[in-house]
Amino acid sequence: MDTKYVAKRGRPSKSQVKLIDNTILTVAKKLFLQNGYDAVAMEQVALQASVSKPTLYARYKTKTELFVAVITAFVTEHTDNREYISPEKYLSWNLETLLIHHAQSIANALLKEESIGFNRLIFSARDISKDELSLVENLGIKNGIKLFSESINQWATVHHCEVEQAELLAETILNVMFGKCWYNSYSSASLPPEKLTEYIANTVDLLMKGTVVTAIS
Repeated sequence: MDTKYVAKRGRPSKSQVKLIDNTILTVAKKLFLQNGYDAVAMEQVALQASVSKPTLYARYKTKTELFVAVITAFVTEHTDNREYISPEKYLSWNLETLLIHHAQSIANALLKEESIGFNRLIFSARDISKDELSLVENLGIKNGIKLFSESINQWATVHHCEVEQAELLAETILNVMFGKCWYNSYSSASLPPEKLTEYIANTVDLLMKGTVVTAIS
């Protein structure tokens, strides 16, 4: 975020409150990624965000709360970013092409340096409970499934058909991509980009064999 909050006297307006919140999360995100969870102190975040410690602690009682808020904001931003496809593409693409397109988009997002950094941060943060981790992970999966299945259903509407268990199909592809990309980011035997694309195509091809598409008269 380019705009940074500059502290002023008096009660902040609604827009200033939002700017304060965004500044805190942006600064905390930068510090966590640069230094790791354990090396970041709340006082350091307050100083670099140009807010008082009472202001920071009024929003986040602990560093764990702040960390979960940063991760949640990141996950929401990347899984609620709707990728609109023109009606022309829906008409020209078959379902398999659509699924490969979305699976590749997911893989590209997960293999970005920032995504890999957050993934490693999450699993290295010793103070984060399993329940808190599950909450963030489920948010990402839930948002991803919703958008993916919506896209499948939009395609079906354009083609006057119904894709049975579209949500399960979306969930399966998402889980496969999450697992493969996380393995890719940690393993020394990771797949090169062209092999990953081939893996995606083979995965979708396999799933298509069990997918029932029924024409609607």
